Amino acid sequence: MKKWTLFICILIFLVSCTEETSTQSLKQRDIPIPVVYDDIQFITSEKSWEVTSDKVQVQVNNKGTGKITRERQKLDIHWRMCVVKDNKREQVVYSNLDNSSPPDPIVLTKDSIWLKILGKQKVGAQITALIPQSKETNLKQFYKLPKDSAVVIDFFILKAIDENDPPERPIVKDSDSKWQTLTSGVQLYFLKKGHGVKIKKNAMISLHYAAWTPKGNRPPRYSNHYGLPIKVIFGNKINTGLPPLWDKVAATLRDGDVVYAKIPYFGKDPKIKQGTTYYLKMEILDVIDGPVMPTVDEEDDKWESFPSGAKFYYITKGTGTAPRHPKAKITIDYTAWLENGQIFSSTLQSDTPYSFTLDGKEIIEGIKAMCQYLREGDSIYMKLPPHLAFGEKGIPGIPANSTVYYQFKVLNVQN
Repeated sequence: MKKWTLFICILIFLVSCTEETSTQSLKQRDIPIPVVYDDIQFITSEKSWEVTSDKVQVQVNNKGTGKITRERQKLDIHWRMCVVKDNKREQVVYSNLDNSSPPDPIVLTKDSIWLKILGKQKVGAQITALIPQSKETNLKQFYKLPKDSAVVIDFFILKAIDENDPPERPIVKDSDSKWQTLTSGVQLYFLKKGHGVKIKKNAMISLHYAAWTPKGNRPPRYSNHYGLPIKVIFGNKINTGLPPLWDKVAATLRDGDVVYAKIPYFGKDPKIKQGTTYYLKMEILDVIDGPVMPTVDEEDDKWESFPSGAKFYYITKGTGTAPRHPKAKITIDYTAWLENGQIFSSTLQSDTPYSFTLDGKEIIEGIKAMCQYLREGDSIYMKLPPHLAFGEKGIPGIPANSTVYYQFKVLNVQN
């Protein structure tokens, strides 16, 4: 009997040590594990739903314990977006709801739908938002969803970053003779002249920027002053996060330049009147050449073809794991070009590999079909016709009926 009592005491001690070690490990990571809501049905009459002024329904599933979020913060989030049908999640459009995927940033700008959903929440909160058919048409257009579709988004707030003090707007008189006028109507005033590499097509640019509306000394409408520069590929028009016509300014600059610009606005923001002049300050921190699109003879024997019209050739062949089922998660580094050689997307811009599942909706059909035949370590160059890429309508930044080219390497496969 004494032996059994001693054995039980030792077992309890070991379990308690294991739990303590596990808890310490979780605290060291400081990243809670997100909950994936797979079976929740949406009953919109439930009292737990709150309705914003935009008629978005919000439900807080876990209140979190961190600091409270507010306007002008940048949040790091894990999130999942699904199409809703019959009050149920029907189709996953995008998801990074696992700890192996990097978080996505989102800025809580004034009057934005994201501020109304995620503002005044606590870090660590898990929130579900039901966005009705008439809202966030730009988001739906980007993910190629019907405009009349309702979507539900599960958010998990990992981190909230306060913006540094807003940069001061330069004091430069409009009558100053140093203003230069470009053919686009943009006016430039150089605050500092650099002597580095000139910006050209597909250059990788690191920069700080801020933009102001004409009314006095209001804080900048757009700014990346959260402590780190942003990185963009010059000529890329997808998801840069920069103000309209920034590329007209950057085309004249080189590494080390600091410029102040007056830009006539002809964008889609309903809060800015068409033709209104706004002001942009841009500091170029670094310029390096981006990846060059491979030039390969279309008749070269190294090309392999699929009946669908896709073509590819191996750059290197790997020997690692191959995907074995539709739920396999694949991580790649890639760069993508239009036929004119312009890069439109690259993991180099975010310094983060891209992960997706073979049955997911967040990647185009051509890449999903190709990855079924690849394994870890494979590196390929491929040509995709429009029906396997962005279709006959295209998306903002990619013209209709575009043939696109991808070079990518399979970094990891998880079955």
